[in-house]
Amino acid sequence: MGRPEWKRLLAAASGLLVWAVAGASAAAQEPPPRKFGVETRLVLVDVRVTKDGVPVPGLRREDFTVLEDGVEEPIVHLEEVWAPGVVPPAATPEYVVLPRLLVFVMDELHMRPNQAEEAKRALLAFLDSGAREGDRVAVVSTATGGMAGTQLPDGRASLDAFIRGLKGRYERHRIFENLSEGEALRIVKGDLDTKSAVAQRLLRDGTVFAPRRGGDMQMRAEREAQRLALRVNAETEERSRAALAVVARALEWSSRWRGRKAFALISSGFVYDPALPEFYAIARIAQRANGTVSFLDARRLGEPRGGAEQGAADPLSSLAQGQVDVFAESQGAEVIASESGGFIVRNTNDLQAGLERVAEDVSAYYLIGYEPPGSSPGEKELRRIEVKVGVPGVEVRHRKGY
Repeated sequence: MGRPEWKRLLAAASGLLVWAVAGASAAAQEPPPRKFGVETRLVLVDVRVTKDGVPVPGLRREDFTVLEDGVEEPIVHLEEVWAPGVVPPAATPEYVVLPRLLVFVMDELHMRPNQAEEAKRALLAFLDSGAREGDRVAVVSTATGGMAGTQLPDGRASLDAFIRGLKGRYERHRIFENLSEGEALRIVKGDLDTKSAVAQRLLRDGTVFAPRRGGDMQMRAEREAQRLALRVNAETEERSRAALAVVARALEWSSRWRGRKAFALISSGFVYDPALPEFYAIARIAQRANGTVSFLDARRLGEPRGGAEQGAADPLSSLAQGQVDVFAESQGAEVIASESGGFIVRNTNDLQAGLERVAEDVSAYYLIGYEPPGSSPGEKELRRIEVKVGVPGVEVRHRKGY
């Protein structure tokens, strides 16, 4: 995508989240949150407990252990939460029913047109067969910052029209074909081995020609590799920051509702640069909002069978290097999923199954509250949380800190 178009989209996305809801007033239908003493400030952690993929009902306070920075903290609040229509007989008598809140972030800035078309088809199919009456559903565009949503079954026509209007906008310039985004970041960070390998590739592919007056070809190629890396990394960083800003604003918006919120980041992913403050901000906002962000990797969507997965073994070829960098290219999205307590779906064309798993993730969970030790939460340092369940063979997922 050319720079003028990119600048226009970035400006349009800035500060724009439009909630077009048919059923927004339904927030008043939720059971009111339980009240505690005025001076009590609780850390609330939503915990998903499953065994063989099935939610475990009926757990009591004594079944859980909460550790903050390795120190056990007394649990002062426990709620068992179920979505409407799925409460099992084994649930505790004090269970709470809350509608599911599902937010689908369509990362158009990191999806090619064919990938976005497949993602749209899968999302519309999920709304037909996997969503339930009462679900709150929102769809967000990273390209424009626009959002549309409703509480089902109302508003489907408007929601569907918004989804159909989305399109993938990720197109890399041809001069970047010899350099992956992961390589560009490593070169900018000073990785000399990566710069040397890219320089050799440029020489092999004829991108760098011998100067008329002679000279060191390797040095000339390394200067070209550095120049390309700076350009690729600048474009990559700008696109990533715009997408992350939209995700952060959507998470902030979701905090108005109680309980666990499920975000599905449908994207081809982006590199992870710890120097970008947006990664830290999203982790903190997701923790405050009790939102989990799961990464649904779109790179296999719309690809013909036997495509890029069958690359040559030449370590200097751009195709082989692309295979080596397959995880680096999506590491940023994977870090967000890991830190927020979400999951990762990759290497599949079946996006609809991933969407159904996202929805199931907020169908049943426990909401645990404890009083933070010492000063109140909100300080800049991250406090680590670990939740253990005294039931053999269960899988436990939750956010990792606050």
